[in-house]
Amino acid sequence: MTFAVPQVVRHKATGNLLITVERYLKNQYHEAGYRCAPIDNRYSTQGYKDDELEPAPPRKPGGFDLKTEITPRIQGALPWEHIEPADLNLMLSNIAACAGWQVYAGIGYVQKPGESRQTWARFFLHTTQGAQYTGEAHALVYEGGQVGASAWKLSICKHEIQDSSTAAGRMRGWHPAKCLKCGLDLSVDSSD
Repeated sequence: MTFAVPQVVRHKATGNLLITVERYLKNQYHEAGYRCAPIDNRYSTQGYKDDELEPAPPRKPGGFDLKTEITPRIQGALPWEHIEPADLNLMLSNIAACAGWQVYAGIGYVQKPGESRQTWARFFLHTTQGAQYTGEAHALVYEGGQVGASAWKLSICKHEIQDSSTAAGRMRGWHPAKCLKCGLDLSVDSSD
């Protein structure tokens, strides 16, 4: 089976999730395979033969998984599907005043559109009212020296919300909703 680079795969013998880093061909010393990194450490790689790897299990319904879907993107091992500049003051205001943003402990990396290198960043992860990760993040990116920082909005899915609330439900603050693309429950209950 052939995999993309990078792609999340599973090691058959251990069940561990890995990220493909490089494809290598068969030669006199080893079989064809992939150099892979553990899902939580992109700097440590090991070779695996083709027949030792299988596709990762499909995404479970509900929120995005911090360990397998979000952390590899923060560490720069997998790309974010959507990256766009954000207003720095608005981003800081949202983080300071709104519930639903959680700080990611540690430094991550953002590769901004049109750039070949990754830049240090601090991440703030968005959650639903039910405390599930939405796959969205704000990144406060270090621009160096006197420049300061820039703000970026990142996401795994650019959610397309289907609101199934009724007029009576909206009057009470109940907004059942889901994403048409990934199926994430984005319902909000602001009632008293």
